Amino acid sequence: MSLEDTKVTRDIRSTSELNDFLEKGWVLIMTYVDDVGEIGAPSGRPHFVVSWQGQGTPEYPDSYGAGEVRKSVLRKPQFE
Repeated sequence: MSLEDTKVTRDIRSTSELNDFLEKGWVLIMTYVDDVGEIGAPSGRPHFVVSWQGQGTPEYPDSYGAGEVRKSVLRKPQFE
């Protein structure tokens, strides 16, 4: 699959939640660290961006709140 097949993305902040999404068929497309501290201090928070590229409605893990699922809207990202 390619990025053009992405229908929904989510920014995940814990490895356990990341694993839950991956087990449901989501794809890890990017990782980054949000540095919120002083220079040289080990204060970064990891982020994991996952995408749903499957057919139909995305399958959310049980660990993902029901309210978050209701807020989810399927929309095709615009790639230039």
